[in-house]
Parts: sequence; structure tokens; C-alpha cells
Amino acid sequence: MNNYKYSREKLSFIYFIILICSYFIPEFCYADMAVGILLFPPLIIFFAFLGVWVIETLILKDRLEKNIKKASWVAFLINLISTFLGFLFGYLIFKNKLFNELTNFLISILFSIAIEGFILWHFYRETKRLRIITTIVLMNLASYVFLAAIVIVASIPVLGTAFVFIVTTFLLWKLYKLLKESAEVSRGYRLAIKYLLVFLIILFVIAIGFELFSPPPGRARAKDARIQSDMAQLKLEGEIYFDEHHSFIDFEKNSNFLKLKEDILVQGGRNFAMNIEPSGTEYCSEVKLNIGKWFCVDSAFVRQQYDNNPACSETHFSCN
Repeated sequence: MNNYKYSREKLSFIYFIILICSYFIPEFCYADMAVGILLFPPLIIFFAFLGVWVIETLILKDRLEKNIKKASWVAFLINLISTFLGFLFGYLIFKNKLFNELTNFLISILFSIAIEGFILWHFYRETKRLRIITTIVLMNLASYVFLAAIVIVASIPVLGTAFVFIVTTFLLWKLYKLLKESAEVSRGYRLAIKYLLVFLIILFVIAIGFELFSPPPGRARAKDARIQSDMAQLKLEGEIYFDEHHSFIDFEKNSNFLKLKEDILVQGGRNFAMNIEPSGTEYCSEVKLNIGKWFCVDSAFVRQQYDNNPACSETHFSCN
């Protein structure tokens, strides 16, 4: 009976890995990784969440919870709930433009930390309040240092990819080692972490392979991904510029704009145009990609790829 239960758990985990691979492997094939995984949100969110989960698990085990399995589940629950509600809260205040960009970002972070504190207090209410507070501080400091490192290096070709995979895999290996040493953890739970560890190593090999040996069409798509990322950043810079100047006039002379424009041209973008309405209340910007399609952003929150040249022009200041 025990052998049947173990085989069923093993088969379930194999199906789980196949399901994850079916989602992430096409991301690698499309990305070509030549501009780093940061440009592909599903991948970077996956590794960021995984790394933060393990970091906070280790801190919880050290300070509040000796049972490594419970610590891992509490950390997972904290990150799942706080990430979802934090993003939802941040989206709502951003959509309603209650504050500027920086204030919205800080409020979202504080809201997520408050949620984490409430969850920790729920599980460890018998623990001294000061220890819970210092644990929350340590968890968030370590997590944001890890996230900052990812943001800084993940877009660097090859080295950035290697850094994210190696660090995340090392953290998961450390968790697996602790689980393996614990008699309280079931074989199936340890097996899940082991499969996830193997999965990360497979992803790393695939990523480096695509980065080093991708064919020219793949590199064209990778360059287009970089152009689209630059255009998205240009849109964000436009919103910040408008908040500061209450107009888009002379935005094309802004130093951040010029850097993004230069990179777009270096990556092979053609027919780049920035059209600002004379009163400064609207703008649109478009560029032709290496694959022949167009990409356009505007002040009406459009950020979209088009098969043909969009409506953006010197007399029409939106993509549609």
C-alpha cells in the first residue's frame, strides 16, 4: 500500500513537471535569451517568487519555526497572498492615479509587508511581538536585496541568465538539504522539491543553449523583444515626465528618452517616430521591428504590436 502511495505521488509530480515545462519551454524558445530573461515576465516572476520563498523559509526556520516543512508552507502562503493582494492594491491606486509613481510603489510595498505581518501573527501569536516584527524586517530586507540583484543583472546576456539560475538553484538545493535531514518531512514532499531542483537545472541548460546557439531568426526576435522592452520603458518615462511637467512638450529631448531611442536603433528598429500633440497633452511613438511588424505606444495606455503601420502620425497622436 505504501509503495502504491509513493508511486502515485511520484506520478503526480512528474505530471506537474511536464505541465510547468509545457508552459515555460515555449517562453525560452521565443525569447532566445539573447537579451536576458528579464524581458519575459512569466520567467522572471517564477524565479523571483521561488527565490524569495526559499529565503523567507530559511529565515522563518531560524527565528520562529523549527519544523522546516511548516516554515516552507507558511513562507509560501505569505508570498502567495501578499504578492497577489499587493499587486491588486498597487494596480487599483495606480489606475485611479491617487499618487505619483514612487508613492504608489512604496504604498504597495508597505501594504504587502502589513499582510505578511498579519499572517505571521496568525501563525505565531504566542511569540513575542518584537520577534515577529524583527523577523518581518529581516525577511523583507533579504527578499528585496535578492529582487534588486535580479533586476540589475538578469537582463545581461549569458551572465545574467546564469546568475539567476545558479542563485535560485542554490537556494532550492539548500532547502532540499534541510528537508532531507528532517525526519518530520514526508518522502513525497522531499520528492517534490527534488523534481523542482532538477527542473531548474534543465531550464538552465536550455536557456544557455538557446543563448549561445540560437539561429539568426531567433536573434531577430530577441532584438525585437529588446525593442519592445525599450518602448514599454519609454511609455513609463513619458508618464513620469508628464507627472513632473504636466505636458509632453520636449519629452523627446529628455536624456532617458534619448538613451532608449539610441538602444532601439542599435537593436535594428526602423522608422522610429515620436509624435507629440502641439498642446502637449497627447503623444504616440512607433517603430518597425526586425520581423517586419510594428510596435506602438501612446499616452492613452496603448502598448501593442501591429501587423501593419499603426495610425500614429504627425497629425494623429494615438496608435489606434
